[in-house]
Amino acid sequence: MRAMTKSAGLAALVLTAGLLTGCGNSTDAYCDELQGTIDEFGTLTGGNDLDQLEDALDAIERLADEAPDEIDDEWDRLVEVLDEVRDSFDEAGIEFSDLGGIQDGQLPEGVSQEDLAELGQSLQSLSGEEVQQAATAINEHALEECGIDLENSGTQE
Repeated sequence: MRAMTKSAGLAALVLTAGLLTGCGNSTDAYCDELQGTIDEFGTLTGGNDLDQLEDALDAIERLADEAPDEIDDEWDRLVEVLDEVRDSFDEAGIEFSDLGGIQDGQLPEGVSQEDLAELGQSLQSLSGEEVQQAATAINEHALEECGIDLENSGTQE
């Protein structure tokens, strides 16, 4: 897999995770959790700290559990895709903590270029139409119900 393709795939995962970190069951609790998650993982959108990626994905799952009914299906779709991505990481023998080294060209022991290529294909699911529709709906809900603009670093109105 070419370095540019690897970087693009990893960037897509990081950007999606940063964009989607978000909200909970009662709308107020959900909004508070959303804002707290954005504050905690705000630097992730810049791709600066890949070691926090797994924590961010855990936060997304936690937020999905707390999402109000009107946005629950969209969060469930995101978690489903993220579970598939985690499975792909497991199948490739790659930990999230390995990502920084991979970006520097260091493959973990037992991981081949073919494994990375397969992982890259899996990461493409993050930019699929269903994920984008779910992300758009979550972003709109966050803005309307929480006053949080997920697309612009989680700033509050």
